[in-house]
Amino acid sequence: MVFRIDLHNHPRAAADSFASTRALAKYAARQGITHLGITEHDVLATYPSEIYGVKIIAGTEFTLDDGSHLIGLPLMSPVNGRTLDSVISEVKSQRGLVIVPHPYRQGTGLLRDGGAYSARVQDIMDRVDAIEVFNGWQSEELNKKAIEIANRYHKPVVAGSDSHYAVDAGMCFLELVSDKDSIPDLVLKGTSRRIHWLSRDLSNLHQKDDQVRNFQPRLRKRIPPSVRSGLKLILFCAVRISLFVKLRKRSYCVHEF
Repeated sequence: MVFRIDLHNHPRAAADSFASTRALAKYAARQGITHLGITEHDVLATYPSEIYGVKIIAGTEFTLDDGSHLIGLPLMSPVNGRTLDSVISEVKSQRGLVIVPHPYRQGTGLLRDGGAYSARVQDIMDRVDAIEVFNGWQSEELNKKAIEIANRYHKPVVAGSDSHYAVDAGMCFLELVSDKDSIPDLVLKGTSRRIHWLSRDLSNLHQKDDQVRNFQPRLRKRIPPSVRSGLKLILFCAVRISLFVKLRKRSYCVHEF
């Protein structure tokens, strides 16, 4: 059977997201996604097992002690540790997968230059299960670096839209063939892997979007609440409209592994 999986999405419960889980699933279904990973920042919530025919995979995107991100899924209970070693240990104790998202992203990539774990590449590759080699909001250059590290250490590859808006879902996904539909089987044993990603590079728009989503904390002490809320709403609408226009007619590139 052919499956399409998108393992990196953030619902409205996350502080920096504007999409409900139901809305994410609705847009994912339109792109033929069969499995949608919901990875809230640092928490684990409960979701329906299926929405709009899309299987929902509960997970977490952890912020480690040095600011790096790491994904664990599927998860049955919260993970309390925040060091690399403790998160890997706790996720695997639940028979979950440990995935390195956007490994070279500035500030949050586990393998970024200057990160606390950048010197432990061999050790990390021995212990994680897969690498997110295509991230919907990352530049082509950084995605290529992620492909290189996955190939070098022969790690399974996955893709994630990194959705923070409903329209983002299905922006980037992994298509593969498997006779089983569990996430561990799909990620570790699936064959004929093809990653689909948008032909348009949206990394610059992502930077603007990130500024909007982090607007309130930076200026909380400087701008009156009523004015601040109005400005944030205007900026949010501008970015949201821009996203909708750019993603309305989707053209995908395909990379075979």
